[in-house]
Order: sequence, then structure tokens, then C-alpha cells
Amino acid sequence: MLSAFLEKQAVITYRDNSAGINIFGVDPPDENKVMHLKPDIVEGNYEDLSGSGKGILIGDDPMSGYR
Repeated sequence: MLSAFLEKQAVITYRDNSAGINIFGVDPPDENKVMHLKPDIVEGNYEDLSGSGKGILIGDDPMSGYR
């Protein structure tokens, strides 16, 4: 099963700290069928991402502890 996505790179800055990030645009219902993200949501509601088309889900790199 596949889910279409759009990927862009950006820089995010807070005060004196900057970091490179990857931004993925997805269709939430299709993405959940592939990645099964709903159980991992800590705050908020996954279904709210589909409503206005302007939802955002912030996560971290699951492999960051292995580098």
C-alpha cells in the first residue's frame, strides 16, 4: 500500500538556535493506512488534520537515538 506525499526541506529557528527539518505534506487518511500513526498521537486528534487542510503534526526522528 502507498500514500502520496510532498517533501520539502526548510530551516526552523527559535531565538539563537536553528535546525534543518524535512516537511512532508500528506493526505492524513491515506497516510494512516500506511504508517498507522493514530495510536502514537500524544496530544490532539488525528482526525482534526483532515478538516481544514491546514493541520500540522510535529514529530521527531525515531532513529535519532541510534546514530
